[in-house]
Parts: sequence; structure tokens; C-alpha cells
Amino acid sequence: MKYYKLMYDYEGDDNWVVCNDNDVGGTDYIVMTYGVPFNGWKNDFYFGYDPDDGTNFTDYLDNSKDWLAVSKKFMDLTKGLIKDSVQAFPIKVVNIKDKSENFDYTVLNIVDLVDGLDLENSVYRVIKFPPGFNDDHTFNSIIKYAIKGETVGGHHIFRLKDSDAPIFVSETLKDIIQKNNLTGFDFLEIKVS
Repeated sequence: MKYYKLMYDYEGDDNWVVCNDNDVGGTDYIVMTYGVPFNGWKNDFYFGYDPDDGTNFTDYLDNSKDWLAVSKKFMDLTKGLIKDSVQAFPIKVVNIKDKSENFDYTVLNIVDLVDGLDLENSVYRVIKFPPGFNDDHTFNSIIKYAIKGETVGGHHIFRLKDSDAPIFVSETLKDIIQKNNLTGFDFLEIKVS
């Protein structure tokens, strides 16, 4: 099976809503990139957008937190496939001009953390920290990912243990998104070894 790095489609961004305003109670954006459960969600959290910047809602909603915010349509089409891999948090999307509210979006916290990075077949650079900055003094900056097929098999949306920020999806999930013309999604095929 093929796998892909999931990305936002910035090239298709024609009058699309961009949520540059938010109130998530001071929650750091990085909390949704660790691949671990989050228990601090509040029902009054919101993303705000300026309609002068765009009015077309996409199925993957661009936002200043860089969180995976998806439409009800996405959730309806994929929930059976991804339900054990994510935490789903409802988010209110607010027009900052007229204060109208859209309740059709969910922020996904990907909690399926897979030990599937194939560093040997990935392209990466070793970054060295100055002494005292980080106990490890180095980290690997991945340029092109390779993943272990036998390890990621059966996973449809996940993060990697050794590189937890990017989100990866299976060909099955990508096909659902594309066949149903869901907007805002882009994919970069990655090497499977």
C-alpha cells in the first residue's frame, strides 16, 4: 500500500476561509503534534476568520494553529476508518465581522503514534545544538521520509514516533478524500520500504 504525508493545499487556496484568529484558552499549538491524548479541550474554543480574506469553507480548514481541522463531511466519510486513531474535538468557526458561527468543524488530534520511521532510507540532516541547549545535542531533520511498510500496515492516519509533527495517511484514506472531492487536502507520496 502507498502512504502519503498529509498537507494543506495552499495552491488551491482561492477565496478559501483562513482562520487567523482563535481562542483556545492559551493552549499551545504544539500540544496537537505530540501524538498523545489531550484532555484540556473546552467547548467554547473557536477559530475566527475575516470574510474579507475568504468565504469558501474547505474540508481541511486552514488555521493559525496548524491543527488538522476537518469538516463534518470528512468526519462522516472517514469515521469508521480513523476512529481509533484520533481524538475529535468540536470547534466553532466564527466570522469576526458579523459574529455568525459555523459548527461543522472538528479538530483532530492524531494519537496513533507508530514506530515506523525508516531512517536508513530517509533523506535527512543531523542538526547539532550548542551545549546546554538540549541534552541530546542533535536531532534529525527529515527532508524526505521513508517508512517501514510492515510496521505501518493497517494504519490509516498516524504520526511517527521519531518524527511526530507530520501526519501520514494511507492510500485508502487519500482515495476517500479525492473520490469525494474534499477540498483543502494535498498529499506527498513517501517511500515505503
